[in-house]
Amino acid sequence: MELNISQVRQLSQEQRIYCFDCQSFVKDKMMHSNHKHLSPVSDEFLNYPTRLLSPLEESKKEAQYFFTQESVTTIVNMIEKADVKKLLCIGAPRIHEKVVNCKSNIQSVLLDIDERYRSFYEPPTYLPFNMFNHHLFDGKEAVSVLRKFLECQENEVVGIVTDPPFGGRVELISNTLTWISHQWMDVNGTQLDSHCLPFFWIFPYFMEQHISSSLPSTHMLDYKINYANHDSFSQGKKGRKHGSPVRIFTNVSPSLIPLPAEEGYRFCSLCRRWVSQENKHCSLCNSCTSKDGRTYVHCNTCNRCVKPSWKHCDKCQRCCLTDHPCGLIGPPLCKSCKQEGHKWRDCHLREGKQISKRKPLDDLIGSSKKECTSAKKKRKLSITHCGSEWYVSEIK
Repeated sequence: MELNISQVRQLSQEQRIYCFDCQSFVKDKMMHSNHKHLSPVSDEFLNYPTRLLSPLEESKKEAQYFFTQESVTTIVNMIEKADVKKLLCIGAPRIHEKVVNCKSNIQSVLLDIDERYRSFYEPPTYLPFNMFNHHLFDGKEAVSVLRKFLECQENEVVGIVTDPPFGGRVELISNTLTWISHQWMDVNGTQLDSHCLPFFWIFPYFMEQHISSSLPSTHMLDYKINYANHDSFSQGKKGRKHGSPVRIFTNVSPSLIPLPAEEGYRFCSLCRRWVSQENKHCSLCNSCTSKDGRTYVHCNTCNRCVKPSWKHCDKCQRCCLTDHPCGLIGPPLCKSCKQEGHKWRDCHLREGKQISKRKPLDDLIGSSKKECTSAKKKRKLSITHCGSEWYVSEIK
């Protein structure tokens, strides 16, 4: 017999039994004697399930990495500074734990694909959720719970914090943030100035251009996120030489977000934002330009700051690594005439030729069944549905 979290809390620590194989709390230990289980279960494990549950480790599918306590504290402080009163934690269970258990005025809901959290939270504090297609697995009832949570009183701010897999498509995550924002606007009957709720998106710094293309109002903060169970993305002997490459992307003004001075961060009065200690202000660029944990240097020829390991190459007309294959690096060329300065769709060699009008796959996301079926007939595609929406993928 499985127990819900309310029933479990009424039991003493010695009476609580968690079965790892069944992924639930159970009443009879003898029926699960051949399973891996834990008893007694302390209140700490009930309040902080990420300390009890082993992280999923299948790296190509659903690998989980949990923030260190220092990173959790810093992120929650940022959320509080943004005056957020309601928080959606998308794939960020440790942030949800911190907000729920600390003395805070913030209400939090965890949206996560890991259904093991069902045993520790009940709706409306946990909803099984796929962040890549904004699908709620519990159907219309879960959508109603989410929309009710998004209802706000006057001046009540809803925020989002998300820690998606680093291999995930940026466009899909940005679509999910936009979808949630549209749900908020529909529920409250008002518009957003930035077209998106305040969000804190944890992602590697080298994805900045992709995120800015999808959500132009985004700023990258200098704070380096560390993970407790990832050697490369943490401090210590096994960590990267220049620190974790993981940063926070947000549409909240950086001037409103202080970073911990005890960790070496400082406020740049010229840029009016907090920066890392190695990020020096460049008077020529009029900005603190470093991104990867090193101090960038200014190239007068390129008229911009570059990584310190790069040198200007006259032949390539750009800054590159000193041992780069000279002459092979350059601006993108047109596929038709092999000249630079334009794309193949605008090439003079294609004048009079019909250009394909078929939709890119990204444009078919969430399309109607009729549109997806029509595309399938013309191209090698498979179609599936999730909830009320249809999705396509190429057959390789």
